[in-house]
Amino acid sequence: MLLPQCHRSLDSNTFKNIVFRLDGEEPDVPTEIFNPDWFAGISAVQLKPGAIDKILENPEQRQHALRKMTESIVSEASDSSVVVGPSLEADELDRDQAEWVAGLDGPASCVGIYIAEHSCSPDSLKTGINRVHREAFLVCKAGGGVAASTFHSRLVESLKKGVSLESALESGSEPGPKGLRRVCQAASRNRGRILLQAAKALGIDHLMDSIGDSASMGKYRTAVVNFDIQCNTLRKIDGERTSIYQYTAATDALLSNGLATCSNVSDGMVFFFSSTGEVLKNLKNDAHSAIPFGSMRIKRTGDLMTEVSKAHTEAVNSASHAHVDANWLGSRFAWKSKRFQNVKSVSNPEPLSLWGSHQSESFISKFSRELGLANAQVVRLRPELVVLPGIEMGKLRSLLKHLENHQNILNGGDA
Repeated sequence: MLLPQCHRSLDSNTFKNIVFRLDGEEPDVPTEIFNPDWFAGISAVQLKPGAIDKILENPEQRQHALRKMTESIVSEASDSSVVVGPSLEADELDRDQAEWVAGLDGPASCVGIYIAEHSCSPDSLKTGINRVHREAFLVCKAGGGVAASTFHSRLVESLKKGVSLESALESGSEPGPKGLRRVCQAASRNRGRILLQAAKALGIDHLMDSIGDSASMGKYRTAVVNFDIQCNTLRKIDGERTSIYQYTAATDALLSNGLATCSNVSDGMVFFFSSTGEVLKNLKNDAHSAIPFGSMRIKRTGDLMTEVSKAHTEAVNSASHAHVDANWLGSRFAWKSKRFQNVKSVSNPEPLSLWGSHQSESFISKFSRELGLANAQVVRLRPELVVLPGIEMGKLRSLLKHLENHQNILNGGDA
């Protein structure tokens, strides 16, 4: 089932915004359709009115808040020793057997404050008095880390041996039913802890509800979220006479609490509310109850690296900003980049996602009716204080070394 904005990524070769239904008894499953980022998605908390107004109104406090969030939230992109997410291994009650670190697990991850303005009634029981409300959301987009990667390797290895989906997921441990249960929750658990860490960094954790993470036996606490969106999901279809599994490389409405889709990083995200302003649930449509999760990638990583390198080289020559929108980005985004002892460049290049890797969302105005969203309120969340992963270490080292050599040449030294 091809959804709007469906494509195969130019960079990772993974399928996006497509729903597959697979015969659970058949061998030779096409493993190339599966994305290693299993059950990734978005979790969000709608903040109380005025919770972060003082921070947003003061430029110094904005920068302080961005620094605090950047320092408190780890990212695999900036530290090779960091491994985030719970393990796939668990005891007989599906509880953690070891401690784990919550953090951003990939270049598409992010966490921070988003602002939305939408029309709704101040009293959900009264109609005809709608007005524009400005609301703040604390949002995290991330995956399940080590649990997702372990599940992927075990599943693909089993399927390549000729095992059917039914055998791989309903028996044994490769990955088995326990593995599927664990990976189903891993990304949501990771995002819930990240949200709480971000709230503490912003000094607003006392304004948010949290609960103990039962799968850790209460060792960790996690934010109580209003939205929990799931993508890259795998589930068995109930009520069929034969074994049918659905792999959804899009937003899976049946497994998600609420509905959302992503535009590019600078443009933000889109959340869907009911006509009365409540979280939209129980969506069913002819696209196997799915809607697009992300927009289309339009540039490869290699092309982006060439563009970033050229822009920063020209910026050194002219003593100007490399990015055309540097001031706006600097007031809203922060990222932690790896520091290399043998590279003296002081540049901190923007993450590649800010250089035009993806198009903006383009399906809502054309396909709302077909996707069952015609009566939904479309609420656009714009980034205000957001932490991103930096450029991956290998690519960053190459880029910084190039800029350092260029700087040496300008200063009359040897490259």
